[in-house]
Amino acid sequence: MREYREKINPHARLAVVAMTGTANTIADPGQIDVSGFDGSVPQLIADFPRGTI
Repeated sequence: MREYREKINPHARLAVVAMTGTANTIADPGQIDVSGFDGSVPQLIADFPRGTI
C-alpha cells in the first residue's frame, strides 16, 4: 500500500475486515482494521474512503 500511494495515489485508503472478533492489524495511517462483522460494518466501510469517519 505504501508503494501504491507513492507511485499512483497518495490518498488511497484501505479497509481490512476480519470476520471474527480477534486481535489483528495490518493498518497504518490511511487504513482501517475492522474485527468482527455486523450490520453497521458496510456503512463504516463506505464512510471510510469518503473521510467522514
